Amino acid sequence: CSHPVMPESAYKPVSLPPKANAVVQMDTEAVNTFERDLACPCPCTQSIYSCRTTDFSCSISPAVHGDIQELVKGGYNATEIMAALTDTYGDFILMAPRKRGFNLLAWFTPFAALAVGVVVVGTLLRGWRKNGVDAANARANARESARVVEGAKFITDDEHKKPTDFGATPDELARLEAAVRNDS
Repeated sequence: CSHPVMPESAYKPVSLPPKANAVVQMDTEAVNTFERDLACPCPCTQSIYSCRTTDFSCSISPAVHGDIQELVKGGYNATEIMAALTDTYGDFILMAPRKRGFNLLAWFTPFAALAVGVVVVGTLLRGWRKNGVDAANARANARESARVVEGAKFITDDEHKKPTDFGATPDELARLEAAVRNDS
């Protein structure tokens, strides 16, 4: 927990009278596992188990652990102990919200957001790919239009790598120029 001042109101005793002919229903490992699902009521954000085993300055997690131990000795199972703790502390004692009612949003919103993100990225990629294919087709059409000029011979100027003589009529050169302008 590592806090300088522990609020007095953070710890609230939780006790129930022992059951008649109480039988212990949870062993030490089960209690440790159970405490990992409970948030320490102090401001630390750790589980009861983590807080009591790592921060020896916290007085709240050992007290809650003591309450849990007494309830276990009294014959209560994990469900009954959880009910007693949530009756006293509310759902704030839980490390994760319960999977019911409005809390379902906390469970399903991340998955819904991920699904929406996948759809958006897929749509963008599909659009970009289509635009790339359209541009490639336009360039191919322009090249094909340039090839329409029959009998044209491309003679290049080695210095500038530009076509200098097509052996084409002025009308054919005008059509070629128009086709190239449509590509841009």
